Amino acid sequence: MQKYNSNNFFKIIFPDRKSISLLTRIKKRFFQIVNFTLNIIQEVYLIKFKNKKSVKENNKKNILIIIDGNRIVGKTICPTTERLLNLQDTPEINFYYINDPLSQISKNITRKIYSHSILLFFKLLRSGSLIVSFKNFWREILIEYNPDLIIGLMPNPILVEVARENNIKIADIQHGLLTSDQEWYMDRFHYKDSFFYKFKPTHLLLWSKREINIIKEMITSSENQNEKSELIIIGPNIKTNKINRKKNKKFLNNILITCSYGHKGFYTNNEFKKIDPYLLNTIELFNWMLKIKDYVIRFRLHPIAYNNKDCFKQIKGISYLSKVNNQSIFNLSKNNSLSDDLNWSDVHITLSSSCTIDAYYANKVTLFLCPASKRCLKSSFNDLDGYVFKRENYNSFSELYNDAIAFQKKVKKIPRDVSDLLLEKINKIVY
Repeated sequence: MQKYNSNNFFKIIFPDRKSISLLTRIKKRFFQIVNFTLNIIQEVYLIKFKNKKSVKENNKKNILIIIDGNRIVGKTICPTTERLLNLQDTPEINFYYINDPLSQISKNITRKIYSHSILLFFKLLRSGSLIVSFKNFWREILIEYNPDLIIGLMPNPILVEVARENNIKIADIQHGLLTSDQEWYMDRFHYKDSFFYKFKPTHLLLWSKREINIIKEMITSSENQNEKSELIIIGPNIKTNKINRKKNKKFLNNILITCSYGHKGFYTNNEFKKIDPYLLNTIELFNWMLKIKDYVIRFRLHPIAYNNKDCFKQIKGISYLSKVNNQSIFNLSKNNSLSDDLNWSDVHITLSSSCTIDAYYANKVTLFLCPASKRCLKSSFNDLDGYVFKRENYNSFSELYNDAIAFQKKVKKIPRDVSDLLLEKINKIVY
């Protein structure tokens, strides 16, 4: 396996991402430093954040789950993270959760997520090298928890390297939109000259056959098809018992809008001009919402948005809509699961959220309004049975909306296979 060294330092800290500007990547690292510092302070002064020697001595398998605390600090919890946390009380396996040392600590002690940022700090003081300190940090974590499997959201390369050195299985669990040009996966499964090509996890836990086919295509179109990971279907994030069963409505007025974050780092200048000033969605959708009557619009913010100023702008925008248009209701989804919000809704609208896939499983159409769709999401969702209506294919928003509503009214609520196979597949990996 390719090794990290000081010559590759910049690639490690600021991996090249065409869809994300260098400024955005620098800001992300800055906030990671802030989170790291605050974590250390909390670990020192707040007992509940100190790591307790809770590793159980029994014959059960140990699963170590790396949690990105930034995804559970706001009103909206990342569905994939929530899914992992729900495994906590599984009797047949020991699940241990630790916070990524550079992400914000969850203040909910009942989650039993332990923080080890101060350990990383001491490793850094001792070695003086960021790379060496991270290696030593993860080595000590693996010694303490003795995992048979590690699960994370796009696990970082240093952790992957240390896990492989110790013959420990490590899995990436899908948490968002996976497209044929998604850079994190392309670097590991297609571009054989990429620095990260050798740092692929041993397993990929994916939502459906759709994502399996995308990864397989990356591999088969690569010049090197020998380096592979095991691809495993775990089912989508929504729950079977929460799929919408209500009778058909004549007026589909319950609309769920899933919001994004980091717009300036993703869109070109011309594309960004189409986004409304409150970063909720597009200007034309915003203007439409100012005029509609008897609608109930629920906004679901991205979990990461609660960690930056996007959140404040978006909440301000919702408040503005409520004040200007009192003929409809505009509110914020608070502490609801994604299944709750999709079950409530009649129609789903988004810029580019992976909730589009969940909406499909819930038999709900999506109005996909991303200004960058032609540039980087051209073939996305073409395989979802016509449930996705892209703005680029229509001359006007009203034409798009009318087509989507007409389609939704004809939809038969056919139960889709949304079985949660995560625990079953984990058992198969470790036993």
